[in-house]
Amino acid sequence: MPCASSLPSRPPTPSSSISTAAAGCSEKQLVLDRQAMEWFWGHYAPVERRSEPEACPLRATSFAGLPRAAIALAEFDPPFDEGRAYASALRSAGVPVTDRVFLGQMHGFISLYGTLPASAELLEWIAERVGETVRPH
Repeated sequence: MPCASSLPSRPPTPSSSISTAAAGCSEKQLVLDRQAMEWFWGHYAPVERRSEPEACPLRATSFAGLPRAAIALAEFDPPFDEGRAYASALRSAGVPVTDRVFLGQMHGFISLYGTLPASAELLEWIAERVGETVRPH
């Protein structure tokens, strides 16, 4: 059965953008800074494979034929710009994309359900996107 939809959660960004991405919102970022991003990259993929599209979707040469995507972005997430770029690349390839920016939020805010009201909003938004995919048309 083919994949009907994608909901990327924290898709990796090019490791070359770590310094610029993390610098832009470090004063509002309580969870993910440059050092943490480097640590995660170190556990995610070996250096020699980080430029491959399987490790970094933005490095793909084509997005044509991918299933529709729902992309949630936290305003103060270091890879925010890369999330926007990914949504744009998918749209340019004709992939239907629904995206939403959660203002005032930081990386990983979904894990603070019950603490941050926006995490409940995000979970509802995700449930709606999944519902759109599984409902008969």
